Amino acid sequence: MLRDSAILSKTEIIACSIPQKKLSKRKKIYLTFDDGPNKGTRTVLDIMKEEQIPATFFLVGEHAIGSTEQKELMDSLRSLQTIELCNHSYSHAHNKFDKFYMQPDSVLADFDKARAILQLDCMTARTPGRNIWRIDSIHGTDIKTSRAAADTLQKYGYKLVGWDMEWHFEPKTMQLTKTATELKMQIDSLFMRNKVKQENHLVILAHDQAYRSPSNIEELQKLVRSLKQDDNYELELIKNYPGLSKN
Repeated sequence: MLRDSAILSKTEIIACSIPQKKLSKRKKIYLTFDDGPNKGTRTVLDIMKEEQIPATFFLVGEHAIGSTEQKELMDSLRSLQTIELCNHSYSHAHNKFDKFYMQPDSVLADFDKARAILQLDCMTARTPGRNIWRIDSIHGTDIKTSRAAADTLQKYGYKLVGWDMEWHFEPKTMQLTKTATELKMQIDSLFMRNKVKQENHLVILAHDQAYRSPSNIEELQKLVRSLKQDDNYELELIKNYPGLSKN
């Protein structure tokens, strides 16, 4: 008995010395950036590359051909495998959203034009100025006058993705309205209270153009590092969001 006990104890010691496989992270966060390519896109891209994290860029077709610099930014975006590129319309409605969504056929043509210019294979898209969802698991329209246009996009194969929370900035000063610490607290709270479209999944909307000043760039870096270090979370591309069927 003593001999068996000794052997067992040795086996247990050996077993404990084997590295244990880390459990899968439970909650998924999808970092998405709208309106590029613009003056903030390069900075955002560099941070994502440096930190080696996935991110999804919803791009505006008109911006992709606006200048030589923007064309070069498109090349950089396409070259990084951890980056996903999606459709955010051609014109961004020229920021006249009410008028834009009153003409569903024109909205469809606008997105088709962007898809061709951006050379996108996928049909994942985000509507400018509207938090609209049209995927297998979620159907929602924040402003009802946009419903017909959203339905038309869906009819012709587009998968529309909105967001759970937005990192706002002041339009005049371009300064972020929340620090990275405050935003992280909001993320934790939304998960804790299950105030997300899909349980354990959260989509963050940010805007490229906000990340030009040193202070805002620092806050973005802080947020990214904070999320990376939190074992409760895992960063994902939007194509892996549940209910977003393969394009």
